[in-house]
Amino acid sequence: MLDMTENTQKSSFVDDEVLTSKLADTSAAFNSAALQKWKPGEGLMSPLGVGCARAGSIRNFTPVSEIRNMLSMALDHGVNVIDTANIYGQGDSERIVGHAIKGRLDDAFIVTKIGFRFGGSSRLVTGLKPLLRIAAKYSGQFDKKLAQTRDTVISQDFSPDQLSLDLEGSLQRLGVEVIDGLLLHSPPISVLEDEAVAERLRSFKISGKIRHFGASVDTIAEARSALKVDGLEILQVDMGTARELSHGPEASTIAKHNIALHVREILKPHGTRPSIGTPDIAEALPNALAIKNVTTAIIGLSSCKHLQAAIDAIR
Repeated sequence: MLDMTENTQKSSFVDDEVLTSKLADTSAAFNSAALQKWKPGEGLMSPLGVGCARAGSIRNFTPVSEIRNMLSMALDHGVNVIDTANIYGQGDSERIVGHAIKGRLDDAFIVTKIGFRFGGSSRLVTGLKPLLRIAAKYSGQFDKKLAQTRDTVISQDFSPDQLSLDLEGSLQRLGVEVIDGLLLHSPPISVLEDEAVAERLRSFKISGKIRHFGASVDTIAEARSALKVDGLEILQVDMGTARELSHGPEASTIAKHNIALHVREILKPHGTRPSIGTPDIAEALPNALAIKNVTTAIIGLSSCKHLQAAIDAIR
C-alpha cells in the first residue's frame, strides 16, 4: 500500500507535538519543494490541497485567468494536490485544471471524482454559461434559482461500464493519459460493497489509466464501508468524519494500510452551513492537519490572494 509518513499522535483529535512536526514539514515543503512522501517512485503529496469545486461554475464570478494563475502559483509553491470532479462546472473544472497542469504533470497530483452525472440539459447550460453567469451575478433571485435547478438535473450512476465512460471523459478533459487519484463521488454503501465496482476500479489501475483509487464519502458509515474495499488507497471525508476516524479501529486500519486521508470542508463547522471567515483559514488549516492520520487538507480556492493566505496559515 502507500508509504506515507506515519502519524503517531496519542490524543483523539489534536496533538501539539504532531502538529508542530507537521508544520515543520510543511514549512520545508513550501520553502524547498521537499514535499512529504506519499509513495516513493510514484509521486509526492502536499499537506495542502487546492479544491476546484467552483472552478468553471456559473455561480463563480472569478475570471478563469485568475483561477489558472492561482493553480500555477500553487504548483510553484509545492502545493501539488489539486482536487476536482467530472461534474464540477459541467466539466469545465477539469478543463481548467488540465490547462493549468499542461507541461507540469510532474509537479501535480491530480485527484478527480466520478459517479455523478448531469442530464442532457447540461449541454445547453454549458453553451449558455457566459450569459447565465452575467444573469446570476446581477440577480440574486436568478442565482438562487440556478442553485435549486442544479440539484434536480444531477443523478448518480456507479455501474462499472458507466465508470469506464466517466474515466475516459475525465482523462480527455484533463488532457492526461493517467490520473493520479480517482475517487468514487459520494457513493452509497451499496456501491462500496459492490465487488464489481471495486474490480473495475482495480482494472483501471492495472491498465495504467489511474495510479490510485479511493472514495469521497459523506458519512462515518460510508467511510467505514470504504475502508473495507480491497485496494483502496485514498479516502476523502469532511472534518467531522475525520475526527470520528481518528480513534478506534478505523484509525488503526488507516495507519496499517497507509491510506491517504484527505479532509475537506475545513471552513465549514460539522453539521452547519458554511460561513465566510468562520473559522479563519489560519485556525482551520492547522487544526485539520493535526487530526490523526490526515495527510492533506483540501480547501476550495479561486484566487491567488486566498491561496497565499492558506500557505501562510501552515508555513
